[in-house]
Amino acid sequence: MKAHFRFDIITMAGVFLFTVPSSFADELDSLIKEEQKEESAWAEEPAELPEITLFGDAQGVEVISPMTVQGVSVGLCEPMEYDEIVEMSRGDKDEKETVLNWHLPRVREVLERSCLVRPGDTLLAVGKGWQKLAVIRDFAVRKEGQRCQDKAPYALWLNIKERLPEEPIFFTAPPDLKEGANMFKSVDDLPRGTLGREHKKLLEEEEVTFLDDYKITVYAVDQPNCQELIELKRQNVGPEDDGLPNALLYGKKGEHMELILSEPVDIKKGSGHIELEGLLDFNGDGRVDLWMRGDREGCVYQKLFRGEEEGFTPLSTPEKRCRCDSPNP
Repeated sequence: MKAHFRFDIITMAGVFLFTVPSSFADELDSLIKEEQKEESAWAEEPAELPEITLFGDAQGVEVISPMTVQGVSVGLCEPMEYDEIVEMSRGDKDEKETVLNWHLPRVREVLERSCLVRPGDTLLAVGKGWQKLAVIRDFAVRKEGQRCQDKAPYALWLNIKERLPEEPIFFTAPPDLKEGANMFKSVDDLPRGTLGREHKKLLEEEEVTFLDDYKITVYAVDQPNCQELIELKRQNVGPEDDGLPNALLYGKKGEHMELILSEPVDIKKGSGHIELEGLLDFNGDGRVDLWMRGDREGCVYQKLFRGEEEGFTPLSTPEKRCRCDSPNP
């Protein structure tokens, strides 16, 4: 005699009992196991993440924002239909945050098609003096407060399993990076050097004119790839200065002077500024790296520069506008 399974259905009229053949139950069990197998295979597949630099907070990593400049790839995910994937996850598009249910096949299919990263993958959170591995727990869609007409009002985030001790400077993909200290030093703690003839000569060779118009600060760095940083900030701005440098940051090693970053005078829209935040060595190569903030036309940005044998290389970071018509930082 065939085995049967009993199912109870409760309605307002009462309880109805019916049975299904064991073959159906076996087939259902097989489908569930196959689905679990596919889910595990996707989550456990080793990721080959590109070299990235992303920003976030103590709880997660921002991957895509509606204010990210078009054409700037963050390297982990491509934009997707957020309304659709929120609905797939049985979330409410009006909620501040919806955690995407990647256990559902349709949601997982979209994430697999659009993203390189998966739950369980590891990024490195780099903070002021500390570095900690951050394991991805899940994907989340967050509502963005500011939006442009042609932009979806959502940002894609990666939530991490353990809350970090504080908001990190940035996140990066390991590959060989490790937890520990990163020798962070705030700009306020850097010893000051003296502006001498050699500095003035090198700046003039860089075609920086009217040095008296600038407040010039020399920071003693004394690292293999940089001996000093020279910061120039224009003290007085007039209409005749429009388009000229308003702020400059140079690195000096021996007789070599390198322009790291420059921001112009802009009489109409607002002149740019540069604020050196600190020095660190996040990749442990013995060369100093730079972290700084700046603004252009009133829009604030962050910049990171990796120390090289000779000078610095800017790291690719998501570029964000603070308003719809603002420029690329």
